[in-house]
Amino acid sequence: MKGGSLFCSKVPRLRTRRRLRRTTTIAGGRRQATTEVF
Repeated sequence: MKGGSLFCSKVPRLRTRRRLRRTTTIAGGRRQATTEVF
């Protein structure tokens, strides 16, 4: 929680949100791919 707040304070909220969305989408795609492969 503390790390997240510090990261948000350092980087603009808009950029953090965009990055978080991209990371979440990429992670979801990778997880789905791994589950399908396995």
